[in-house]
Amino acid sequence: MAPKKKGTSYYKTVKGVKYDRELLEMAEKAAADGQVSFDEAKQLWKSALDGSGVTKVEKRTLEYALKELKFTDKAAEYLNGELKGMSQSYYKTVDGVKFDRELLEEAEAAVKDGQISVAEARALWESAMDGQGVTQIEKLTLEHVLKTMKCTKPAIEFLEKELKSVKLLDAEETAAPAEDEDLPDFDEEEPAQAETAADGEAKKGGYAAIHASGFRDFLLKPELLRAIVDCGFEHPSEVQHECIPQAILGTDILCQAKSGMGKTAVFVLACLQQLPADVEKAVKVMVICHTRELAYQIKHEFDRFAKYFSDIQTGVVYGGMPIAKDKEMLKEKTPQILIGTPGRLLGLLRDKDLKLDKVTQFVLDECDKCLDKLDMRKDIQAIFMETPKKKQVMMFSATMTSDTRAICKKFMADPHEISVDEESKLTLHGLLQYYTKLDEKSKNRKLNDLLDALEFNQVVIFVKSVQRATALDKLLVECNFPSIAIHSGLNQEDRIARYKQFKEFQKRIMVSTDLFGRGIDIERVNIVINYDMPEDSDSYLHRVGRAGRFGTKGLAITFVGSDEDSEVLKKVQERFEVNIGDLPASIDTTSYLNA
Repeated sequence: MAPKKKGTSYYKTVKGVKYDRELLEMAEKAAADGQVSFDEAKQLWKSALDGSGVTKVEKRTLEYALKELKFTDKAAEYLNGELKGMSQSYYKTVDGVKFDRELLEEAEAAVKDGQISVAEARALWESAMDGQGVTQIEKLTLEHVLKTMKCTKPAIEFLEKELKSVKLLDAEETAAPAEDEDLPDFDEEEPAQAETAADGEAKKGGYAAIHASGFRDFLLKPELLRAIVDCGFEHPSEVQHECIPQAILGTDILCQAKSGMGKTAVFVLACLQQLPADVEKAVKVMVICHTRELAYQIKHEFDRFAKYFSDIQTGVVYGGMPIAKDKEMLKEKTPQILIGTPGRLLGLLRDKDLKLDKVTQFVLDECDKCLDKLDMRKDIQAIFMETPKKKQVMMFSATMTSDTRAICKKFMADPHEISVDEESKLTLHGLLQYYTKLDEKSKNRKLNDLLDALEFNQVVIFVKSVQRATALDKLLVECNFPSIAIHSGLNQEDRIARYKQFKEFQKRIMVSTDLFGRGIDIERVNIVINYDMPEDSDSYLHRVGRAGRFGTKGLAITFVGSDEDSEVLKKVQERFEVNIGDLPASIDTTSYLNA
């Protein structure tokens, strides 16, 4: 339908039921001559289809028109036939995220020839524009296409440029979900039920089991719900479903759950939900993590979800950057939410530039890494002692021993514990895992062959030292691969700049040490290669968790070059009860690329 006129509602309400205003007025105008003709009925159907499919409100409007207005027999037969033949939802849900069905199917048809050309990308963009502009769902669909389908370089550049500059239609001008809630809408829940219970029963403990409970059921603030929609989240993960209702009530949380299942969103949403509307200029939320890149990423997540809170400021502090800048930031804008690494936070506290006497939430991400090392634990204890006794404490990690759990609980008061009872459940079920035995000198050739043969959005390659990261990155660049390296040998500004380049899809291959192995979430990564075997099974789990996040598909390949490597691989398989097979000659693309 055409965009509504300013000041005019998109809907028309008759006896408490909502109809599509423009479609209904078009039908009433056609019937004003006496009855709706066959040609006019065809025009009504064409207008409802509108290049994208018929929504439920449009379907209801046409059914109402057939019931209340006069149609010729031929016109009524035609329209009833079209409405009866409707079988598909306007949307298509993939991994819990809703996309525009027609746009997605157009892209899938284009990619069948091998890859999406720039001409096909332009056609996709025109379909999304649809004469009125691009909706949030259409934007998400095109981003999904870029992430999961093979496109030529000009096609990628064209779509990325258009998506970056596009001004989205207001939610009110598209489907206006908020209005849907206010008026009787008798069949609105049926498709959601059909999607989640397609096999007749909900599966316990899996992502698919979270059926009736959307983010709205958590009774979050409207500003948060708007940001959640903007981010494209539709259903909470199992971890979010378990944690958020408790966390927003101020309960202490101790959460162990597999990588990529949205643990960060739990504390981000819980903290933002609990901040008062007239929040004072003081640090209220203190988030600590063990690496600078993770701190930077958590700050980005808070910014995404806090976009509609005008009075909330976020800040991030970590080593490697001038401390004077952090002191200036704390003095001038005093963020209510502060994310940082232990060393820098302690330095600011000792210099009396940071005050934590008003903190209401204390969060520790990757808590095992923060507390297992004695020196870092001492720093965290010192920071903790500067906060009020009465506060909420939340701690998260994918891996946690019983000793670590006991240490965490010393910081807490009767915490709500979420944990994976069996370590085998920590494995990522959408992730294909293989190994290949080869000697050191064969690794480069094998890596080159894999990068040529595999279909990938983005790849992370893990190595065991800074020197090897630098050397391998240089080799890949010489072989014309779009590679970049990140490691502890870089200064902090360079590290963050490189992280941003990779996050923004300017580079598709990242060579990294274990610095990048924990918590870092790059949504387009679908392949992880362990060029060097990690030291232990925990590190293996965190590394391969960079692919296959939030239940999506992914591929992990490990190079095994010594008896020690074989021993680590054996421990991984025993601990997580996962079968890591020998790398086959070829791998079906659909098994590790999301359709």
